[in-house]
Amino acid sequence: MDGEPHPPWLDEMNVHFAQEADTCASDMEVQEMDILVTRSDMTSDFFYCLTTKRWAVDDADELVALLDRVKAAVAAASSTTRKKNPRKGGA
Repeated sequence: MDGEPHPPWLDEMNVHFAQEADTCASDMEVQEMDILVTRSDMTSDFFYCLTTKRWAVDDADELVALLDRVKAAVAAASSTTRKKNPRKGGA
């Protein structure tokens, strides 16, 4: 270590999505998908691991939009910018 404290970093995040079942899935009312975002260490890139029994879309852009939402959540949680605590420093 270089003597400076490092802020916590995001190592893993799990995002759970649910949607109404498509008309071809007569045995399901709800479709669910988990997206596990993980990496091997704080300097490596993230991997996006999708797990689902069934997840139907009408257009591939829907999957891209879903992954963009996950990517934005990861970016927000990965931010190492320290915000000032509004309770400190007087009113």
